[in-house]
Amino acid sequence: MQIICIYSGVSPFEQKLDYVFNVFKNTLNEIGVKVSTLDITKVEIGYYNGMKQPIIENIFSHMKKAQGIIFASTAQRFSVNGVMQVFLEHLDDNLYKDILKDKHCMSIITSSDNSEYTAGNYMNMIIESLGGINVNNMLIGKEYLDNIEISNNITEIIEKYAEDYYRIVKQKRKFFIANPFK
Repeated sequence: MQIICIYSGVSPFEQKLDYVFNVFKNTLNEIGVKVSTLDITKVEIGYYNGMKQPIIENIFSHMKKAQGIIFASTAQRFSVNGVMQVFLEHLDDNLYKDILKDKHCMSIITSSDNSEYTAGNYMNMIIESLGGINVNNMLIGKEYLDNIEISNNITEIIEKYAEDYYRIVKQKRKFFIANPFK
């Protein structure tokens, strides 16, 4: 089983997202799942203008092969960060609309200004409109992020999210999805 993570951590919230994602990824690795991370903040993704970009083509070819896709992002001002938004605009191009089709997707979103809930809803709508199966969101706000590295309870919750996601992808679980986009 291969899981791809599209990672977009932007400072000053990046360290907390790193911690959360590393716990999640390490839990999957312990189960025997390979998680490939594509950090879209480390590459030059131009604004969407209807033209193909080699870097986007490369990322999308990896996503096509995956059984599951995780979107990990920081959030500010009630949405995911700008790098993730630009990436999602490319994903909405007609050439790529089937990349998420019937794939089990999950979002991991951290925020220090209580934007995680609305950013999670935004991701749900994007995933579902592109035919993906949104199985879960892990939304972590400031009240948990402040002491996350020293809280065993929070680490255990993150591990359980990872184990649940693994089971869903492995079982190719189906869901009743009310999708207004179909």
